[in-house]
Amino acid sequence: MEIPVVIPWKCDNNIGEACNEWMGKVDDWICILDHDILSLHVDWYRLIVSSVIRVGHGAGWISGTASSTYCSLQKSKDSPKNHNIMDHMEHAEYVYKMHGTTIIDVTDRNQELSGFMILTHKQAWKDVGGFDSSKAMDWDYYRKIKNSKYRMYIIPGLYFYHTHIAKPKEWRPKYLNK
Repeated sequence: MEIPVVIPWKCDNNIGEACNEWMGKVDDWICILDHDILSLHVDWYRLIVSSVIRVGHGAGWISGTASSTYCSLQKSKDSPKNHNIMDHMEHAEYVYKMHGTTIIDVTDRNQELSGFMILTHKQAWKDVGGFDSSKAMDWDYYRKIKNSKYRMYIIPGLYFYHTHIAKPKEWRPKYLNK
């Protein structure tokens, strides 16, 4: 099984539209990543493929964990509070050793997922009406999946370093400067 991994981008910053364009090109599953995410474990791709095989098309969204995210379900506990990439790589190895290939169903937990990683498939995307064209396209997609027949999962052993925290505040969108 091959799953395309994409980092969608539009010059007008319409990420939802870019995601919809990618969804139109795939046959089945796709892994959509934010532009400011680094996967630091050597087996990250194998983890996403094995997760898809294990939960199948009943899943509408599968995600990992990150160093920085507003969603506590996706926040990697005890992740480094610095920007030393080696510390984050060690943390990625640590969470993998702790959780391995565990997948947690988070569908019934009422907390919106962050879109730094959206592992989804074409039928779920079609069934819920695709991605919204707003900057909050991940929250919109979360609500659509939540209100559908599909389930949502997190792979706690899959850790990403979210580099947006390393940027000076004046470079970040205003909604992140809290």
